[in-house]
This record gives sequence, C-alpha cells and structure tokens, in this order.
Amino acid sequence: IAALFLMLMTEDDAFYCLCKLFDQNGEFQMRGLYLDGLPLLHCRYYQFNQLLLKFMPKVYEHIKSFQIEPALYASKWFITVFCYEFSFDFVYRIWDVYLHEGIKFVFRIALALIKVNEQRILK
Repeated sequence: IAALFLMLMTEDDAFYCLCKLFDQNGEFQMRGLYLDGLPLLHCRYYQFNQLLLKFMPKVYEHIKSFQIEPALYASKWFITVFCYEFSFDFVYRIWDVYLHEGIKFVFRIALALIKVNEQRILK
C-alpha cells in the first residue's frame, strides 16, 4: 500500500494517506487488519462468507464442503486491497474507487473474481 502511494505522491502525502487509512476512528479503519489476532480481517472473512452465501449459494456450499475458508484465498485481497493481484494500472483504478466508496467495493471485486471463476470452482 505504501509503495502504491509513493508511486503517486510525495513521501509526506503518502504518510498522511497511510495515517488516514489506519485511523481507528476514521472512514477506512484498516488498522484492525494488522492488529494482534487480526480482528478486522476475521470480520471481513465472515462478511465475505455471508455475501458468498447470499449471492452464490452453490459456490459457497461447494467451497464449504471442502472446508475451504476465505483465509486460504482472500487474505491478500483484504489486507492489501488487491495490490498484489493485478497490474499497477488496474490496482490504481481499484484504489481510486475504494477511496471513494470504501470496503463495499472490495467485496464487489472479490465476489466478481469468484463469479468469473465459478465454473472452474464448481468442477
């Protein structure tokens, strides 16, 4: 995340942006993703599981039958907001919308990734 910000702005601005992301009382509250026990990350896993159950119940049941939890495939998605998964241009666009809409956009992308690969997952 810091590298992404440093590619787009000065060091001071990047630091300020990181502070805003990790502010426990702020809009993004990403600090909880990195605290001992990863409390916010576990919350995101639960939320994602519930969204998967609601919007793609067949995929949810199939994944559950193999005891595959979001921690096995979605950790990077939530911790880095897709910084490791895509090209810089695409990550830049993701972050642009994320900073505007918040976490709901991350869930949308995660669900879209599952949807695009739904047939492969269900095999």
